[in-house]
Amino acid sequence: MRGVRNYRHQLGYRTMVMHKSELLDSFENFIQCLPGFERIDVLLSGISEGRRADYAFSNRRILIEQKYTQRPSARHKRESIEALFEQLTGEPHHDIGQILDKMDSLIPDIRQQLTAVVNRKTNFVQKMFSAANEQIGSTVGLLNLGWAHGVLAILNDHVNGEVHPKEIFWRAKRELQREEDGRRRYGNILSVFVLSHHSQTKSLFSNSFDMPHIGSAESLIQLAPVAAMISNFYNSAIPNRTGPVEGEIPPSVSWPLTN
Repeated sequence: MRGVRNYRHQLGYRTMVMHKSELLDSFENFIQCLPGFERIDVLLSGISEGRRADYAFSNRRILIEQKYTQRPSARHKRESIEALFEQLTGEPHHDIGQILDKMDSLIPDIRQQLTAVVNRKTNFVQKMFSAANEQIGSTVGLLNLGWAHGVLAILNDHVNGEVHPKEIFWRAKRELQREEDGRRRYGNILSVFVLSHHSQTKSLFSNSFDMPHIGSAESLIQLAPVAAMISNFYNSAIPNRTGPVEGEIPPSVSWPLTN
């Protein structure tokens, strides 16, 4: 993805031309405040070939590719994992996060049916991983970076009755850990960060996950999970936001940002 304009075209999200998403605007404004921020399109302005990630920071040790969720189809809106869970188990349940947390402990038939629904609703996450893995890998080569920590930032603006951010994070965590032939399928992505703003209540969902023990033991990157660090930075950047903050927010990191 090469900048917001290209990805708008890529996703066919035409309404974005008239009204830029608050989520995109706030994240892009925020990311420019990270230490050592650089726009990769600017760094590679003289090179036409090769797909590339969006941003670099921390002396180019961390590369970020941001992806914005497409609006799911009407069919996906009607697929409720909570309703299916109650239908299959006879147990009423209204917390989608708890259902996802206990998924692996359910009997195989119920687990398979629930997993199939979540996977259908979140197929776009796998496509994001595939594209971002290629873009981050290409950027590493184009900038001749010996080793860089690739981060996929998934920005989700559609949480009202469509795909819940916890479903997106559940799928993203599994894609990050996915292996093929004994190797990680998306080896250029070491962290994933999921961010959603609820358009009505102004609440924020932020969650992050890192691959453990990647890179050399003495690497500074290993001193703190990178996606969790971005999550902390982002949450401290919007202290006046109304509504609850959901997700697994790590302990606060001091960061001098305001609205």
